[in-house]
Amino acid sequence: MLARARLLTADVPGHGIAYDGRNQCVDQWLDGYLTDLALPPAGTVCAAEHGTS
Repeated sequence: MLARARLLTADVPGHGIAYDGRNQCVDQWLDGYLTDLALPPAGTVCAAEHGTS
């Protein structure tokens, strides 16, 4: 059922960081998926950004 699934990892503490301003990389990948069904490459990790704690 999840043959096209990808795990997008964010190197930040906590859960649920989508669209909360903590990680632009995560938000960009989500935008790409929601608009174009674009998936990140397997193993993609979004690095922590300045001010993320």
